[in-house]
Amino acid sequence: MVAAIPRFRSGAILVVLFAFGCQSPPPTYQTFLAPGHAGAPGVERVLLLPMNLRAHLPDFLLDASQASRDALVRRLERAERSVERLRLSAARDAWRLSVAAVGPLTDEGGELIPERMDLLYADLARSLSKDHRFDVMILPSLVVREAAASGRVGRWDGVSEEMKWIVDKKAPGVTPENLLMTGATRGLSLRLRIYTPAGIRVFEARQGLELVDQIRLNGRYYRAEVRGDLCTDPGLMDARLDDALDPYLPHPPEPETES
Repeated sequence: MVAAIPRFRSGAILVVLFAFGCQSPPPTYQTFLAPGHAGAPGVERVLLLPMNLRAHLPDFLLDASQASRDALVRRLERAERSVERLRLSAARDAWRLSVAAVGPLTDEGGELIPERMDLLYADLARSLSKDHRFDVMILPSLVVREAAASGRVGRWDGVSEEMKWIVDKKAPGVTPENLLMTGATRGLSLRLRIYTPAGIRVFEARQGLELVDQIRLNGRYYRAEVRGDLCTDPGLMDARLDDALDPYLPHPPEPETES
């Protein structure tokens, strides 16, 4: 999207955003936690599946996918859980067998059937438990979500973040400080599904990570473009993963400070 920036006597400049390429956001849901599983009691070994096993990621999310998986491993290891990363080839083989066992995952209109997906994940956990020792299996996935844009901030999935602005060429009266956004942009979220070896779902959550796009200014023209630094801030990613897994794994205690 390339557009001219309109001028207003108030000095504020309005940037109208559209979430090109965004999927319609899935139905909003609350974090699911099975009774008795807060704190992940008895969980020592975790089988971590590859990111987005069901569908291929677009190229611009490949690095973010690896960074997100690494952050998830760090969070689990900080909680003193042992993590086995399942190889992609083994995960895909098991996925294909579970799909064959469960049957079609979509209805006649091509829409996913949620109940059938839950059966698939449960079958996958039971199948993998035959060759792998684990207390829970985690299926992570990155999803691009619509983020409401207001002022200079995008909001989605429990987080808010200020849009990044890149200035290639200045124009009189046009600066990031007097730009205001309206409409929608794109937010990247992490979705986690956790199952026991018996195929019982114990936790599910979706957590916002970072805004996908930034705004590039060239004089009085602007365009939205994909950021090149998605999920590269370890401190931010660790904080997001703390939020993503809570209350299944509660936030770690704050480090003690010397008095």
